[in-house]
Amino acid sequence: MDKLPLDPEKEIFKWGPSTMRTFYMADFLEGIFSRNYFRKAFPKEEWPKGFALYRKGQMCFVNKLSEIQKAGRSVFEKFMIPLEERKIIFDLWQKDLKQVRKMEVIIDELILKDLSDKDFKKLWHDLHQTTINFWTHVTAPELANYGALPLLEEKLQDCVPKEEIHHIMEVLTAPENPSFYRKEEIELAETDDMKTHQKKYFWLRNSYKEVLIADENFFKNRKKEISPDTRACFEDHQKETKKRKEEIIKKYKLPNEVKNIAEGIVFCIEWQDDRKKDIWIYLHYKDLLLSELCRRCGYQKNDLLNFRELEIEEILTGKTDLKKDIKIRRKGAYGFYAENGNITDISDSAEFYWETYVEEKAGDNVKEIKGIVVSKGKGTVRGRVVIVADSSHPGNFKEGDILVTSMTTPEFVFLMKKAGGIITDTGGLTSHAAIVSRELKKPCIVGTKIATKVLKDGDLVEIDPNKGIVRLIK
Repeated sequence: MDKLPLDPEKEIFKWGPSTMRTFYMADFLEGIFSRNYFRKAFPKEEWPKGFALYRKGQMCFVNKLSEIQKAGRSVFEKFMIPLEERKIIFDLWQKDLKQVRKMEVIIDELILKDLSDKDFKKLWHDLHQTTINFWTHVTAPELANYGALPLLEEKLQDCVPKEEIHHIMEVLTAPENPSFYRKEEIELAETDDMKTHQKKYFWLRNSYKEVLIADENFFKNRKKEISPDTRACFEDHQKETKKRKEEIIKKYKLPNEVKNIAEGIVFCIEWQDDRKKDIWIYLHYKDLLLSELCRRCGYQKNDLLNFRELEIEEILTGKTDLKKDIKIRRKGAYGFYAENGNITDISDSAEFYWETYVEEKAGDNVKEIKGIVVSKGKGTVRGRVVIVADSSHPGNFKEGDILVTSMTTPEFVFLMKKAGGIITDTGGLTSHAAIVSRELKKPCIVGTKIATKVLKDGDLVEIDPNKGIVRLIK
């Protein structure tokens, strides 16, 4: 590319950086940008052009903020506010998901090493066709929410005092149903049958970084830390959430238009969370096939985790051996640029794009950081900072420490439960950090941009969730 496709001086939207591997995330990339999936299902809608950049095990999506908000608002207004349209999209996704589940059953019944090369190639293609199809409709709520929040804020300006808008948005967009992690926790608290529970939730430790089978001991140890009253505690939280919403609606006499927007946002949030469970499950099967491919073809799994499944498929078709690209991607930065239904490898320039779009610059002697309050928790807290880039390597993280990271993903939940508060560089009211922190009643400030740059392990900080400020004490 001769010129920058996104102006770094304009506000940039970032999802990440976070610890991820290309192979585990590539279905999403194909599903939203390739011509035959999201673009075909929603002909007049489109994910804006952008980058998927990788460096040293970290991944970041980059788009222009105004473009993704505009596209998101269009999808939200057309497909997520109207109940009938919402139901149609959800039902279509259920069909997509059903096909993934069928493939998982097929793989469970096979002995992979006994398959002929022809049958294995077909199995690889069929599984990844279904996992890419999986993203066709389920990304509508994600894109929608990027435009829904500015819409809700706009409509509230006519109804409530300006200084109350953000607090009201926090209340109205709080999920009412349990996250998939909380559902598992409730079930674990109420069962002594670890074998059955493990069989149902063997995928719970999976992430976009790695696939790990959770054994019975994992659940036995977690059960010791879980209150028997987990269900009752969540139901109390659920009642409180509904009550707060009702009080806000009544106090400000909010019109149906505002209520419908808020309900649409909550639907999108809860759908996004629930789909993660399905992703974590199908990653297990992707991983099984990747291990078998490596055995057959003589590749190292760690190398192929840097590739999209369709790139790897070319090994099976004999079109390439990937050895040259493996060396390039081992060295550091690589990535892809997506626009107009095309996904282009831009690895030669990926380091430059990473430095241009992903790296935030922070000034010297910063003592105060501002961000977006997504959960007030129980008010102002103080604690020692622990910077965590990778949830599987949390350092010396202790109960009550302040979790500081670029963004949280589902595998961060176990750390978030221990944290006294959460601070992230990126995110908003519908981000993972927002959803979980509200469920856990932990103070959380997101979208600081520079928290991981300014703060250091061991710093004593104060999180003021009333003002959206993080103060460095010492």
